[in-house]
Amino acid sequence: MQIQLDNGQQNIQIIDYCDDHVVINNESYRLPLLLTRDEIVSSNFPESPSLLTKDHLLYLFNLEPEVILLGTGTKSQFLPTELDSFCHQHNQVIDCMATDAACRTFMLLASEQRRVIALLF
Repeated sequence: MQIQLDNGQQNIQIIDYCDDHVVINNESYRLPLLLTRDEIVSSNFPESPSLLTKDHLLYLFNLEPEVILLGTGTKSQFLPTELDSFCHQHNQVIDCMATDAACRTFMLLASEQRRVIALLF
């Protein structure tokens, strides 16, 4: 069910999601992957959300997003307490959810022209 008209103004269109890759603009990308409304970044991230570090989070914060989504795979996982505290120290919130939900949420927020990023595992 389409819940909002797609105005086609965002450059990133997630077409499909599978356990190890995402199809964006009819091209397949292996996970992990960072998406902004205009860019696809496929390097510098660990193979699992459990391996994220403070440096990875600082990289995300420096992009100055309104919303940070973390797609954690087939099941939703929370950030470790240490990283969650680090986010709060920087007045940031990372919304953790299963990757399929993160893809849907990213597309919805991007269509609203929000400054959203999604780190997908």
